[in-house]
Amino acid sequence: MGTKLAETEVKRWLRGQKVATQWIEGERTRSLLQLTPQESLRIYLSVQTLTTDGRDRAQPSPLLWRMRQALKRYARRKQKPRARAYSKLRLRLRISSMNRAYPKPYLAD
Repeated sequence: MGTKLAETEVKRWLRGQKVATQWIEGERTRSLLQLTPQESLRIYLSVQTLTTDGRDRAQPSPLLWRMRQALKRYARRKQKPRARAYSKLRLRLRISSMNRAYPKPYLAD
């Protein structure tokens, strides 16, 4: 079990966090106001180059892609049994038609 915290200590800590956040925001504002347009542009461009990892931004990330695939599989499992059977039948028909269109070459001995 965890240690019980005193309510007054927690409130004091929260007040300290609020004051620290306000101070940091004030410092950030003051430092940004002191920048020249050229310095701002230089910083912006340097930060922009840090975020490029070489992949196409129009494509989803690998994690997002896997999540989408998992959701598709989940949705297929939740389909009505008749619709699922129909989907399996369509897949079998597609495979058999592909086999007829592209017969496998026989291996010569």
